[in-house]
Amino acid sequence: MDNTLESRKGHGHGLNAFEQLRQRGRDINLIIVGKPGWKTEALQQRLCTYPQIKANLYWMDNASDELLELLYLKYAA
Repeated sequence: MDNTLESRKGHGHGLNAFEQLRQRGRDINLIIVGKPGWKTEALQQRLCTYPQIKANLYWMDNASDELLELLYLKYAA
């Protein structure tokens, strides 16, 4: 599986939506799985400095394909 952060995959848009929902009082979590990709330094910085990192936002930058598959099975609708 190709588990990298890339701008074409919309991780930044997902993070924006997550932040808006959290600001509106929604108690939600976001899990992003992917190694740092090409030209994703700004997104990486946002993820690493997010105030709720490891509380509501999780970035797994070294997940195996097996873990990724388990996450899909558990959380994908």
